[in-house]
Order: sequence, then structure tokens, then C-alpha cells
Amino acid sequence: MNRPAAGALRLTFKPRIWLSAVSSRFELTKPRLTFLAVLTTLWGFATASPGRLDVAGLGHTLFAAFLLGGGVNALNQFFERETDAKMKRTEQRPIPSGRLTEEQAFNFGLFLSVVGILDLLFFVNVPAALTGLAVLITYLVFYTPLKQKTGLAVFAGAVPGALPPVMGWAAGAGRLDAGAAILFAVLFFWQLPHFFAISWMYREDYAKAGIPLLLDWDGKDPAKPARWIFISSLVLFAVTLAPPFFGLGGTVYLAGAVLLGILFCAVAHPNRAARQAAYARQVFLASIAYLPLIILFLIVDGL
Repeated sequence: MNRPAAGALRLTFKPRIWLSAVSSRFELTKPRLTFLAVLTTLWGFATASPGRLDVAGLGHTLFAAFLLGGGVNALNQFFERETDAKMKRTEQRPIPSGRLTEEQAFNFGLFLSVVGILDLLFFVNVPAALTGLAVLITYLVFYTPLKQKTGLAVFAGAVPGALPPVMGWAAGAGRLDAGAAILFAVLFFWQLPHFFAISWMYREDYAKAGIPLLLDWDGKDPAKPARWIFISSLVLFAVTLAPPFFGLGGTVYLAGAVLLGILFCAVAHPNRAARQAAYARQVFLASIAYLPLIILFLIVDGL
């Protein structure tokens, strides 16, 4: 049998194409959002099981959170591919840019999602797997289509975004109870000023794509959307004070929550919107710093 020449073998292996395919699929998972899901899942697991650490259970839970988060984000990009193509912020994503086909993106997202849920089901527990399934359904069946119809979809989108710590809680405690509800509430209300700031920053892009926004700002009165951001920040502040009353955290957490709440509300105060064009971006960046710190305070106080 004649062997192919070495040069022919080199021609069939195209590392640039292979690396591009891998990086495009990784980008499809929205790594920053997936990392946030993993982080908040860890938060739920650690808070539900203080003083003891099931290393194997935690490993499977975080691995599943990574797969499920990436899979759901990939499927979301599949369903929003036409909208993404119309927006400057998203037109270079893997599907609209042509780096991945629709079929490749859908199959990749479905595979990650199914494997993530099965990992929870067989290696963690049923409550965690059901919560993971709820993430998939609420994000793709409810939020994704509603996003094209009403600005109120921001509240629907906050539900799957707030479920990862619940999944972590279910994995760590083996059940769902009031503690899981508290973590859900904190993350749910954190998303509101965070998303409002994003919608303000990219309002022109959203308008181009025909996506309705709850904060429909015409550019004449910046105090109007700023008031919504500030009110949602005040609600978040109040919700973050609740965990100690349900046996989660103590003095350290409460002191940290008060400090962070005051600082965040100061950044979100509507009086700053008229004086600073960068108001929305500052609120956005403050929200990114706020969440890991509030998580850290609660975990440390439970050690």
C-alpha cells in the first residue's frame, strides 16, 4: 500500500481553520456571562453547605453550570441571529459574521445544554437538574421571544439569570427552600439596574434592531431613565439586607451590604445623569464590581 506524501498530510491539517472553529464556538458561549453563571452557582453551593465541602459534588455542579450556561447562550444566539446581524454591538458574533453556520451553532448549544442537565441529574441531584432545566426553558422559551415584543421582557430575562445560585443551592443542600429564594431575589434585582444601564448605553443599536426597551429615552430628559435605575438600585439595596434575617450571613455580611448599597446608590443617583454623559457606563461598571463583592461577603461570613 502506497502512503501519501508527507506534504499531502500537511495540506490536510489546517491549524488556523481548526483554531478559528474552536474560538468561534467558545465565543458562542458568551464566556463572561457563562463565568457569571458559574460564579453565582458557586455562591449558591457554598452558602447552602457552610463548613463542609463535597468536592466531587461541587466539581460536577460547576462543570454543569459551565456547560449549561454556554449552551443556553449559544442557543440564544441561534434564535437571535437575525437581530444580531442588525446591531453594531453584535454583528461580529459567530453566526452573523459567517464564522459558524446556523446548524453548527444550534447543534453545539444543544449538545452543551443536554450534557449539562444530564450531569446534574446523574451526578448531583434531581432538584439541581430541574433548576437547570428551568434555566433553559425560561431563557429560550419565554425571554428570547418576549425580547422582540415588549420592554417588560427585562423582568422575564432576570428569571433565568437569577436561577444559577438556586441551582447551586439545590446541589449543595439537596433541596430548595427559603435560602434559595433569598439568593434568587438578590440576583434578580441586581440585574435590573445592570440591564437598564446596558439598554441606555446601546439604545441606538436596540432601536435599529427593532427591540423595544422599557426605558424608552428620547435623549431629552436623562433624569427619566436615571430615576428608574435609581429606584431599582434602592430595591436591590433593600433586598440585600434580607439574608441575615433568614440565617444567611451575619454582621460582616450586613456591614458589607450596607456599604456597597450606599456606594452603588450614590453612583446611580439621578442627579448625576444630567452632569455626566458617562452615567450609564458608570452604573454598569459599578454593578459589575458590586455583585462579586456582595457574594464574597456572604460566603466569607458563612465560613
